[in-house]
Amino acid sequence: MATVSERISYLMEENHYSLAELCMRAGLREEHLAAILAHKQELSHQDAVDLSRFLGADASYLEGREKAYYLAYRPIRLRLNDQGLSPIDIHEQLLIPGCLEVMDFTCILYERKDEEWGHHDQQVLLVSQSQSDGYYLVEADGQIVEATQINQCMYRHHQLLQYNQVLYKIESFSLNLEDLLRKLTHDIQEGTLEFTL
Repeated sequence: MATVSERISYLMEENHYSLAELCMRAGLREEHLAAILAHKQELSHQDAVDLSRFLGADASYLEGREKAYYLAYRPIRLRLNDQGLSPIDIHEQLLIPGCLEVMDFTCILYERKDEEWGHHDQQVLLVSQSQSDGYYLVEADGQIVEATQINQCMYRHHQLLQYNQVLYKIESFSLNLEDLLRKLTHDIQEGTLEFTL
């Protein structure tokens, strides 16, 4: 797990804030935030709330006490649709699993239908360069497809993929908040809600 200082420092850099500018915007003294970043002072809950408005991650994440999920406003640089990967430049507020640090993944907007995975209407893939078993985006036969790695072998539709180039490991799907509210409302109406924060 990243330290409070590492999380704040990464988000400052990603959002192009100097120490002075962030302190001015968040209403903190420079010496106070510098002491927090140097592990000489604790980050209070109010400090975390004030910083969260500008760093794009909720206060619980900045404090290091996030639960199963936390909210963060993340950049999305790639879109994956039937034409392949293409660059985009948008930001979305996403619900992120607490086991993932903001610095450990990249976001891809996923706009495809896959026979094996079903339809994911504009979900965001949280991807990394990890090599462990799990779900992957790979290039095979000139196309970008989803595959599963088991014991360092890549499979698609239960068939071994012989020749492929691994692009990203899919760490998680993140619904945007509008989709999440729609899903929760549907699950509550159907009496099938199993999702807890």
